[in-house]
Parts: sequence; structure tokens; C-alpha cells
Amino acid sequence: MVSTGFLMTKVSFLFILVMIGFTLGKRFTIELKTISTLLLYLLSPIVVFSGIAQAKLLPMYSLIPIFFFLFSLTMALIALKFGRLFWQDNTRHLFALSCSTGNTGYFGLPVAMAILDETGVALVIFAMLGITLFEYTAGFYITARGQYDVRKSIQKLIRLPFFYAFLAGLLINLTQLELPSIITDQLPIFKSSYTMLGMMMIGFALSSVTRKDIDWKLIGLTTLSKYLLWPCCVIIVILLDQHFHQWLDDIMIQVMLLISVVPLAANTIALAVELNVHPQKASVAVLTSTALGVLIIPVYLSTLTQWLI
Repeated sequence: MVSTGFLMTKVSFLFILVMIGFTLGKRFTIELKTISTLLLYLLSPIVVFSGIAQAKLLPMYSLIPIFFFLFSLTMALIALKFGRLFWQDNTRHLFALSCSTGNTGYFGLPVAMAILDETGVALVIFAMLGITLFEYTAGFYITARGQYDVRKSIQKLIRLPFFYAFLAGLLINLTQLELPSIITDQLPIFKSSYTMLGMMMIGFALSSVTRKDIDWKLIGLTTLSKYLLWPCCVIIVILLDQHFHQWLDDIMIQVMLLISVVPLAANTIALAVELNVHPQKASVAVLTSTALGVLIIPVYLSTLTQWLI
């Protein structure tokens, strides 16, 4: 069983990065647009490329990214329709993106590296790829449509380097080419920077929040989605598999549980900044989710792992 205290130590450090970002944001003028551009156009593609290029691809593991891509897409479409009941502006597009993604990269991946073996970490990267693929395709488009027309939204979509990084990594993996050591030796630097800047960006954005940026409906509904609806749906899938097919092994179950309880995606802020869709509102919701995650995630993971495995 995963130790609750051990997990709390790991996730608390990530929350500390948020607080450091907040402190720096209050003390200095930090351009969110610059940080989001760095994450979206440099660090994220490098992490995705290295993850898929170096992962051990097994046919059964393809179920993980496919499942989370389809699950995220379903959640987004439901949230977009449901959001009309609460918002008449493009906040509902931000709500759809928030409900359909999770902080797999900056939050889930560091936790996975602390508690899982190499196969588990590779599977988390696979799950991350499924959610990230949604985030940078359908999720990006849905959010962009809250601010731009169809043509402009598609233009912004195809400019993202994620697709090209994903395809390049897949090509390297399938052709079994080995990356030069001069490249692989430097990749951990980019991964660490990706986590650090991603979590600190929440604090940067929060430092400029005003009272009018606090949307209690957005905070409440996204929190319920992330810490109630997501884990419940994943648990149902796991129980159904255990009863009927038994396709999922223990490590796949652990990964699915971890991904289901990570907080709101910090990339939500980066995309909101890029598309000018209420980045301050996004930062408050993401911070709330991250703060709750410090307490909720260790308990969830230790309890659910013991129950289901």
C-alpha cells in the first residue's frame, strides 16, 4: 500500500512551488504570456517527445491513452453543454477545458516517479499523452471557440508544436533509433524545468488576481468534477474490468487511479493566457484544486490502492 505520509510529502513540495511563484509574482513583474509561451512551445513538446521516444510500447498499454483521450473528450462536451446553465460568456469554455483535463505533467509525473517503477512511470506518460493530445487538439479548439471563430481557432491549433513532437517521438520509438547521449543526458533538465515552471505559473497568475476574478461557481463545479466525478468514473471502469475482462493489471490500475485524482491542469492557465480566456479565473480554480489535492490525493491513493489491488 502507498504510504499516505510519503505521498503528502511529495505533493506538498509541488504546492510549495506554487507559493514560491505567488511570492515572486507579488515582488516582481512577471509576464504570464512569456511563461505560457515557454511551456507551450518549448518545454511541453520536449517532454512529450522524450517520453514517447523512450517509453516501452506494449500493445495492451495503448488502452491507457485511448481511454483518457476519449474520457476527456466526453467530459469536455458534457461540461460545455452543462456550463450554459451557469455562464453566458466564454467562462463555460474555460469550464469545459478545466473539467476535462488534469495536472498529469507537472503534478502526476513527479508523484509517479516517486512511487512507481519504470513501467508505471512510462504508463503515466502514456496517460499524459492521451490527455495532452486531447488538451492540445479538441480541448484547445473548444477553449479557442470561446474567443475566436472557427478559422482562427484552427490556425492557432495547427501552430502548436505538440503534434510534431508527438509524431517525431513515435517515429524514433517505432524505428528503434537511439537518441545520442548528448541529447538524452540533458532531457532531465527540461523535465525538471517543466514541472517547476508549470507549478510556479499557478502562483504567478494568482499574484495578479482581484476579487472579481474569484468565480465560486467555477471553483465549486471544477472541484466536484476533479475529486468526485473523475475518480468515480475510473473506479467504475476498473470494477467492470475486474468483473468481466481483467485486461487491467495492477500497475495499470495504479496509474489510472493516480491520473483520476490529480488536480486541475496547470496548463489550463497557459492555454487561458494564450487564448485570452479568463486566465485569472483559471488560476484561482487551479490553485484551489491543487491546495485540496495536498490533503485529498494521498488519502485517495492509499485507500483506493488498498481496495482495488
